Formats: sequence, C-alpha cells, structure tokens
Amino acid sequence: MEAKNNAGGKPEIKSFNWYVFPYPVIIAAAYLAIGFFADVWHPTWLLFMTIPVYYETVAMTRAKTFKAKANIFPYPILCAIFYLCVGFDYGIWHPAWMVFLTIPIYYMIVNAIKSK
Repeated sequence: MEAKNNAGGKPEIKSFNWYVFPYPVIIAAAYLAIGFFADVWHPTWLLFMTIPVYYETVAMTRAKTFKAKANIFPYPILCAIFYLCVGFDYGIWHPAWMVFLTIPIYYMIVNAIKSK
C-alpha cells in the first residue's frame, strides 16, 4: 500500500482491488488439476460455488454498517454448499435440507437488528 497526500493534508491510502484478483481462473485451474491428476471430478465441481462467495465477501468488506455486511453475507450460498457436501459425502439428504429453513430466520434476525 502506498500513501499519498491529497489537498486536505490527510494521507490517501491506496488499497488492492480484490475484484480484479483472478479468483475464478485459480478455481478453474485447481478444478482441472485435481480432475486430471487425481481423477476426482465429481465433488471437486463444488469449488465453483465458492466464486460467488468470494465476490460477496469482497462486497461485504466494503459495506459500512454491520447490518449491511450481514445482508450481503453469502449465507444462502453457504447453506447450499453445506447441503451438497453433506449429501454427497454422507448421503444425509433428508435431514440436511432443513438447513434451508434457516435462511429466512437468518435474514429476519439480521434485519431486526437496529442500525446506528
């Protein structure tokens, strides 16, 4: 990070733009490498579900209030990833679907919090 002085005298800090980080390219390369070298294609495709989680996390860090950050938090995507991982790994599809019932509960709690 580099600091510059602007007209007001306060140093302006330049930060890295995480939106330009090639996260999808890295995920695609990891998927192909794992698929070709370990021959594990099926559960590895779940890596692609982390791409929206990455970008929503970047957006979340730019939000000002806790309520705004909590509303941007990728909770539904994380629930879907959890559901698929539990279903694929342990075959517990039936009780695991109830994790989706927590999504409206999460947003009711988050939006009930008063912002300052």
